[in-house]
Amino acid sequence: MTARVLCIVGVSIGLALCGCKPSEGPAPAPVTPAFPKPAQVDPQKAFDQWKALVTDPEAAKTGSVHIQLAADLKERAPELVPQMVDLMLDPATTPESRFLIMNSLEVAQTPELYPRLLDLTKPEVDPSIRTGVVIMLKNATEPSVVARIRELVNDPERRVKLAAMMVLSETGDKPARAVLQEYYFTEGLPAEHRARIVQSLALTPEAGDLKVLTTAVTDATLGEEARLVATGAIGRVGDSAGLPALDQVAQGNDSAELKKWAASAAKVIRDKAASSSAPTPPGAR
Repeated sequence: MTARVLCIVGVSIGLALCGCKPSEGPAPAPVTPAFPKPAQVDPQKAFDQWKALVTDPEAAKTGSVHIQLAADLKERAPELVPQMVDLMLDPATTPESRFLIMNSLEVAQTPELYPRLLDLTKPEVDPSIRTGVVIMLKNATEPSVVARIRELVNDPERRVKLAAMMVLSETGDKPARAVLQEYYFTEGLPAEHRARIVQSLALTPEAGDLKVLTTAVTDATLGEEARLVATGAIGRVGDSAGLPALDQVAQGNDSAELKKWAASAAKVIRDKAASSSAPTPPGAR
């Protein structure tokens, strides 16, 4: 169950790009990975290879070579990284390719690129670009970047606002996490946005998330994948407060898979409670 939860959560960056993701296959993980370096080739040839991959999603979806190449270019030829941004902004670039470019820029961005990327969060820029750039900058610690993301928590564009809250929450900002939890219950918030919040909180679930997670797991208006993620997250929190929602699903009329996951998560919580309440055998102190 855990493996599938991580797989589902791993595509959250694509979901947050409003459909800018490959139509099939798992998305590259939106984190800065420790890749083995590709074979050393001329930087321009490496860039051309990267470009060929990101402009052909069918080729790129079979692996993470495009991200490896991007990370290598950052180290060996950072002067080529701005050309990745050029390609991302090219009107001829497809949404699928733009998604792969943003994945690449998450590992290839440098502080020198921050001013240009921050310009792409301005209101006049396409919302999909703005949203993707906010998520792309989630690992940046530059004060100007963090300050701008905080400003965007109040952005009138829902996708940008949500992305900013998710980024701050996922980087350990407790107040932002509380705002994200509350935002889940905004009247009229689309199910797609609520699913993204579930996926974000499920990356590192904690007891304070249970109100959102238990609501989500019983919400038939959410897609099943988001409900599966919520189920797994409740089990990982391990708090008995999650049992009523899990039992409701396990005994309800949902799919066999969702019911199985709910029953399994409930069992984990009950086993944990039984173990912690068991008396300590003599001599084990």
